[in-house]
Amino acid sequence: MSTVTDNDLRELKDLINNRFDDLSNELKTVDKKIDIYIAKTDEKLNSIKQNLDDLKKQSEKQDKWSDIIKRIQLVGWALPTIISRSAF
Repeated sequence: MSTVTDNDLRELKDLINNRFDDLSNELKTVDKKIDIYIAKTDEKLNSIKQNLDDLKKQSEKQDKWSDIIKRIQLVGWALPTIISRSAF
């Protein structure tokens, strides 16, 4: 039967503590990587949001111009009729 000495227990304790320290350091590294990925994702999402806002503004401008063109076309089609009726 083997006897466990205080020295054996200290070595085991040190081994366990070192392993926990290693795991803790690895978790810190993973946390930093996650923070970096989150920051990059936020940047990309903000960029996408800005692009969508720009597209919305362009679409609104295009809609306004489409309305103006339609009105001009209506006036252009109605103008000959108005002129011909007023001539008689």
